[in-house]
Amino acid sequence: MTCIPTGKVESGRRALRLYLPLVAIILVAWALQLYGLESKSLWHDELGTLRNSGWGGSWLDAIRNPLIIPTLPKPPLSFVVTRAFMTLGDTAFALRLPSVFFATLTIAVTYALARVLFGTRVGLLAAFLLAIAPLHVRYAQEARMYSMLAFFSILSLYLFWRAVRVRSGCWWALFAAATALNLYTHQFAFLSLGVTALFGLWLLVDGRARPQFPFRTWHFLAALAGICLSYLPMASFFLEGLTSEEGLGGSAPPAYGELTWSLASFSSAFRLFGGANDVGLPLYAGLCALALVMLAVQQRTLLQHRTADPQPDSALQIRTSRALALLALWMVLPLVIVLSIPTGHGVRIRYLLFLLPVFLLLVAYALDLIILWAG
Repeated sequence: MTCIPTGKVESGRRALRLYLPLVAIILVAWALQLYGLESKSLWHDELGTLRNSGWGGSWLDAIRNPLIIPTLPKPPLSFVVTRAFMTLGDTAFALRLPSVFFATLTIAVTYALARVLFGTRVGLLAAFLLAIAPLHVRYAQEARMYSMLAFFSILSLYLFWRAVRVRSGCWWALFAAATALNLYTHQFAFLSLGVTALFGLWLLVDGRARPQFPFRTWHFLAALAGICLSYLPMASFFLEGLTSEEGLGGSAPPAYGELTWSLASFSSAFRLFGGANDVGLPLYAGLCALALVMLAVQQRTLLQHRTADPQPDSALQIRTSRALALLALWMVLPLVIVLSIPTGHGVRIRYLLFLLPVFLLLVAYALDLIILWAG
């Protein structure tokens, strides 16, 4: 008779307790995303996805069609993936299924990122908030590339954090691969790449944090170089679109729902991020603000210790402070860039869907603080 070692049994039970809630959250997400997936008619942009995916033509059309769009050539990866899913059937369900797939993966990666930053409880809270977020569910049911952009963006951020925490080139290679795939999904992937590149440069000169982030400089620079090299085949199309008469939308008239430097515009955007109702707006925005206040408090505490306390700062406190700073930069920098660069094409909230998981992660962090205080 063969006995199973007690240690393996306990390890299996811990794994079950750890991942069973996440599986339940993903099942809830599937139910919300698949409900009524085929009930709505295809709208203009979804018909564009169908056309650019080369359905009825060749696989080469799925690569070529997005690159000859006059306003601004689009990276072809999402259209190639859509064509692959369309082999399951010539239906709206199959056309929209890639968005469901990547939206679900985004929930899992958000959990992984939150867990490695702040712990399991924050990970589960962030995953649950994202699973039920109306904006996330909406674009999980739309045959466009925004769910795919959100997935590769949050995956890139997760791999970046793992890379800066160790002296191994493996994580940097994975980060470079995820970021390259993101760039071949949507041009706004340059925003998330800019955040990680800027934060990596800060860590290189941040003497106090270097013991907690012992990555090798050449690994970081090699990853950035690899990302740039991988984008070279797309670069000529991108530059051609920028310099054409129709570049970045030409002189497109303002449309409803565009983001602008106004309180009403930001209020509308955060209303969508926070449950798409008047109750969620102050609740979610307030929790996010609490997380940023905690960042300011921790930064001030670290500064006071540096000037008044000869003892070294807490490693955990430094890691948490830098993690919050990275998430804050992730939220702020893309907004500042897209609203500051003059273009003829308005910025819609769906272009910034990759900000939603990080926003809800900050909300989950604040909720966890309240739980700890209450306990």
